[in-house]
Amino acid sequence: METKPFLNGMGLMDEMKSSHFGNNFIGFSFRMVNTKTNIWRIYWADTSCPENYLKEQVIGEFKNGIGEFYGKELYLGKEYKLRFTWKKQSENTALWGQAYFDEKVKEWETNWTMKFIREN
Repeated sequence: METKPFLNGMGLMDEMKSSHFGNNFIGFSFRMVNTKTNIWRIYWADTSCPENYLKEQVIGEFKNGIGEFYGKELYLGKEYKLRFTWKKQSENTALWGQAYFDEKVKEWETNWTMKFIREN
């Protein structure tokens, strides 16, 4: 995973390369903040689906050092509630998590986490 800021920090873009999802998987996210409202929008695209496009995935904001972002995602023809969380752990580390809402038990189920480390 490689992250780069742009527009003086108003946005960030990530490129993720992995063999976990199949050979030559590349994911791309684009995050941008509205500096007047502090609302962030996160967009996503990846190579797993040739007709994929850059789509808005979640919207949210940071409060007290924790970012919560909500959206919906289609999977196998069904729509699911989606949540991302960002937590700053230290000056150089952050923890990200992705969760889907389980309607049966009325709880968020985290299915993916990543720890980001700033390298100087």
